[in-house]
Amino acid sequence: MRNFIFTSRFILLFFLVVGFFFVGPSAAFANKTVTITKNGTGTGTVNSTLPNSTINCGATCSASFSNTATVNLTATPSVGSKIEGWNVPAGYVINSGCGSSDLFCNFRMNNTAKTITTTFNLKENQETVAVTGLPSSATYQQAGITASGSGGSGTGTFSYSAGASTACSVNPSTGAVTITSGNGTCTITATREADNNYNVASGSASITTINKADANISITPYSVAYDATTHTATGTATGVLGEDLAGLDVSCTIHTNAGDYTTDPWTFTDSTGNYNNASGTVSDAITKIDAIINVSGYTGTYDGDSHGATGTATGIGDVDLSSSINLGSTFTDVPGGTANWIFAGGENYNNANGNVSIAITAQDITVTADAKSKIYGSSDPALTFTNDPLVEGDSFSGALARDAGETVGIYPITQGTLSLNENYTLNFTGANFTVAQHKKGGSYTIPPGRMLSVSREPIPGCGNRTTGFSITTGKSCIGNTGEGQVLGAKKFIFLKNMKIGSKLDPDVKELQSVLTTLGYYSGPIDGKFGPGTKAAVIKFQLANGLKGDGRVGALTRAVLNK
Repeated sequence: MRNFIFTSRFILLFFLVVGFFFVGPSAAFANKTVTITKNGTGTGTVNSTLPNSTINCGATCSASFSNTATVNLTATPSVGSKIEGWNVPAGYVINSGCGSSDLFCNFRMNNTAKTITTTFNLKENQETVAVTGLPSSATYQQAGITASGSGGSGTGTFSYSAGASTACSVNPSTGAVTITSGNGTCTITATREADNNYNVASGSASITTINKADANISITPYSVAYDATTHTATGTATGVLGEDLAGLDVSCTIHTNAGDYTTDPWTFTDSTGNYNNASGTVSDAITKIDAIINVSGYTGTYDGDSHGATGTATGIGDVDLSSSINLGSTFTDVPGGTANWIFAGGENYNNANGNVSIAITAQDITVTADAKSKIYGSSDPALTFTNDPLVEGDSFSGALARDAGETVGIYPITQGTLSLNENYTLNFTGANFTVAQHKKGGSYTIPPGRMLSVSREPIPGCGNRTTGFSITTGKSCIGNTGEGQVLGAKKFIFLKNMKIGSKLDPDVKELQSVLTTLGYYSGPIDGKFGPGTKAAVIKFQLANGLKGDGRVGALTRAVLNK
């Protein structure tokens, strides 16, 4: 062992002497240079950290080191670049690193100048990153929105950012989105971090519409009886997080006097910017006290005097409020009318109104015609009548008439144009006007209840039909008598012409009785030729081929007398 140590020391001393002799002392122990070169498509820097930091390549790409120094180089790729190897010539003493993806290279100088090439290449771009899970619109504090990143090519993790958004925030790890405002913008960016081979990649998506939320507004109306104090609706406004909100105004629902305030307005004005303004109405009521009101109408027969309603109004404590009633109009003439009364209740009583009937019925006046006659060819005598008394100042207008005709026969005396105003019901009783035949030795009078036959010709082309139209003339067959048919009678019941307005006439009663038997009339047998009697006459006329005018003339009487 001692011999080995001696021999080793001898050999080392030998080489030192030889080196010193042939090279010289400065050459044997001089510093050696390390030179860094860079290549590839990317960029980066190489720095020395051992034994010192004299290499900063970039700016300084070579430096001298002790020939026995251990040098540590660190590669820092620029953004978007990656380290892809150290080109260390063979024979270098590498302590560690210096591999294709190592960011450092550690070696010993070993008394030799070094040239090391570091390769930087550009990182590859990742595939497009997409962001999903965002709705097109969202409302303040809407829950359940989560952004999700997808795509990219590397192994980097996703992170999320709301960037310059003014209406939302996002959890950077989970992508959970919170809508923090009722207006503004919300854009979420998903970023897939870079790794050794790929650049960072990101994608964005936006919620295009940010809506304010509706506040939860509850308004409580009131309905009270009048008590001379003020009343107001009450209400609350709360947010989606349960927070109380200012800005609810119910001041326009304040009332003291009685009334139905069905559209009292309220408003909510948001001060946070996160809620929609709102407005609405509420139905409030303060009820009045009802007065006790009794109003009566009037029913009576026309007497020339004015008549109206009567009534009283009584309040709490039997206070007489009758002076607050306007009893409406008074009436003198038939048919009277409606008295519309109004009670003005003021502030403490309900206004009220109503109507009562003031019924004034017509006074019945009977007019009886006097029977008249003349000899054929002579002039008609004046037609006269007797009547019930009228109210002072009232009078008849018009005159009696008779059926036209100058041949020998009996002609009913009719009411003609004789009339009274609407305050009377004129009940006319007719008589006969007789045209007698002048004969040698005296005159001939047609006995009552007899008359000449009445006939008419059939309508050509209608045959026996009383409906449809003539096959030769095209005229209506209504009213056709039929081939060879003759209307008429020697014996008859009805002697008078009758029409609407005939009243208290025995002939009208007989007419109503006959029409009732025939099934055309269902009204009272009262001798008044009214709308019901007229309608029954029209039915009878049409059923018998006559013109349906509702007047009982010669043809109609002839059919009735068959």
